[in-house]
This record gives sequence, C-alpha cells and structure tokens, in this order.
Amino acid sequence: MNRKPNSEVIFSSGSILLDHALRTGGIPGGSICEIFGPMGSGKTTLCQHIVAEAQRNGSMCVYIDVDQTLDIRFAERCGVNINRLFISQQQRADQVLSIAETMARSGAIGVLVIDPVSSLIAPAEFERSPEHTSIRSIDLIISQTLNRLAKVLQRTETLIIFTNITTGRSKVIYHRLKENPAKVALKFHSALRLQLSLLETISQNQQIIGHRIGVQIVKNRFAPCLDRAELDIMYNDGIRKTGEIFDLGIRLTIIEHCGSNYCYRNTLLGPGRDSAINFFEHNHSLMEEVEQVIRQRL
Repeated sequence: MNRKPNSEVIFSSGSILLDHALRTGGIPGGSICEIFGPMGSGKTTLCQHIVAEAQRNGSMCVYIDVDQTLDIRFAERCGVNINRLFISQQQRADQVLSIAETMARSGAIGVLVIDPVSSLIAPAEFERSPEHTSIRSIDLIISQTLNRLAKVLQRTETLIIFTNITTGRSKVIYHRLKENPAKVALKFHSALRLQLSLLETISQNQQIIGHRIGVQIVKNRFAPCLDRAELDIMYNDGIRKTGEIFDLGIRLTIIEHCGSNYCYRNTLLGPGRDSAINFFEHNHSLMEEVEQVIRQRL
C-alpha cells in the first residue's frame, strides 16, 4: 500500500526524469533510501547530485565515505559545496552507524549518505585477527540500528541514503535468510530502493566521455512502483541535464521535428539528439526556458 510522505520536505535527485518517475518530485525526507547496483553504475554520482540539490535549498548534509575514495573536485563539478559538507571516512560499522543515528536524532541534517554500506568493517577486525571476524556482527549492528532509525525518522526530516554494491547472481539458489539479517533489514526499512544498471557508453570523437544508466524503482512506499528512468552520466560533470530536457521535450511534444532537424518553436536545435544537446549546452537561457515549460507540463 502506498502512503503519503510524513514530511513535506522533498529532496530532488538532480534529475528531472527520475523526479518525475518517483511521482513525488524527488525523495521525501524522514525516510531511508537504498541505491544499489554494480561498480561504476553511478551510485556515488547520483548521491552527490542529491546532496547538491539539498544544499541549494539550505540543508546541511553529511557524507560518510566508507571506501575513502571521494573525489572532491568531481563532487564540486556535480554542484556540491564542499565547504558546507560534513565528510567522515570512518570504516567501522559501529562508528558509522552511531554517527548516522546521532545526526538523525539532532534533526539538523537534511541528507546523510553512507557510501557504500557493503564496505563496512566489523569492530572485531580492528581488535582481533581476521579469522575471528564474523560478518554476522556487521549484520547485527546494521539491523539493530535500522530498527532504531525507523522510529527516529518518524519525527525528523532527515533523508538517509545507503549505497550498496551488487555482484553477479549467486549460484546458490537456497540460502538461510537468518544468516544475512542486514540485507533483509535494509530492504524492509527502505522506503525507496533504486537499482542502477549500465546501458551503454557515450562517445565523442572516438573517445568515451560518459555512460548511460538505467534507474529502476524497485520499491516505492509513496507512489506506484516499477517506473524507470534513463540518465546520462558524464565523466566530467555528472548527470547531463541537457539530455534529460531534450528527452522530456520530445516526450511532451515541446520539441518537434522540423524536416530533418529538431526545433523548439522557431529555433532550430540540430539534426540529431547530440546536436540538439550541444545547442542547449551553449544556450543556457533557451535551455532554462524549455525546462520551465517542461516543469509546468509535468
């Protein structure tokens, strides 16, 4: 059963297509969101755009970089204000989840990202030899924390995002769920689950400059589920907004075919998708005008 968000705060994903697919205009505050997919599918980039949009609306954000691979320069190109971002590089599961719980209880944080949850390290690994480390200890910490966070988020407007790296399909068909309570707990407590996948590469002058990803909404407690969006992730500056505006303009018949070219009203954009997108990138005022018309139609 779908339900309305407890919070009136909606955090944009930084993608018009994805916001439209979510049916709520973004990700509601006071909830848990899981973004999962294979390595290199754009999970971190999507999180950085969500943080950037939250900061533009005046929210304070926390980014827990578990892998310690955060590229600050790329984050800035995605729109993140590094000077207003709290960054932690803790790896111990108990410390990371303690930070998350403390920040959520404070009510002062808009968006908190844990990237990725699959790289958390059990406390025993810092204290004893690796052969004594149990994955179940991490699972137990995550499960217990999520149970507490579910109650805390009911009275706060903090959005907590977990990224998760998925691997290939396991050859084991039958397994015991009680041995992996964290996987079950994260699926259960997440109000939104977004599955990312790689679709194709984007090339220019025989050089790969980005890739196209698919975002499947596999769980949505706030609106009808199973919608899908396709985004262009550029290696230089993240989500290509001009591409989304073009695709939505075509879908809503705001942009039309004029012979062999695409055109908006009396302005020729170019003979193909790439040409039209390049035209938008060099004419920001026209792009903003088309974006306003799109938002009025959606």
